[in-house]
Amino acid sequence: MNVRKRRGKDVGIIATEKGWNLYVCGNGGMKPRHADLLAADLDRETLLSYLDRFMMFYIRTADKLTRTAPWLDNMEGGIDYLRSVIIDDKLGLNAHLEEELARLRAAVACEWTETVNNPAAQTRFKHFINSNQRDPNVQVVPEREQHRPATPYERIPVTLVEENA
Repeated sequence: MNVRKRRGKDVGIIATEKGWNLYVCGNGGMKPRHADLLAADLDRETLLSYLDRFMMFYIRTADKLTRTAPWLDNMEGGIDYLRSVIIDDKLGLNAHLEEELARLRAAVACEWTETVNNPAAQTRFKHFINSNQRDPNVQVVPEREQHRPATPYERIPVTLVEENA
């Protein structure tokens, strides 16, 4: 991560001689806002724990589509209140937030890993492997002496007919 930009991000992490500094609720773009230092000189385990708690607290309390910067700006008590929740467990939620994130992580699976390790799932991609046959799902149209993918309106229904060899 670019150290100069760490304060313009939703979450920024900076390595220091004593550990890690965790910045939160920055914003770039049209309404820039420097991120606030949530905690300093953290060891790796504490850093990840605070980061997890922050993300879950944000997910659970922010209105939909609200970025972290306005979320914090509208929070009564601001960064001090957020520190008391994330670091001091003011609301008694930290164990719950960590358990909830652990459940979310356990439920997430990498589709590519599953496909690579499952021969039955690989059959979905078989027509791409060592085949000269065109994929009927991909159509192109000429534009300025080049080809580009066809829009749904430009697509022509195709029925694939295989020749007997």
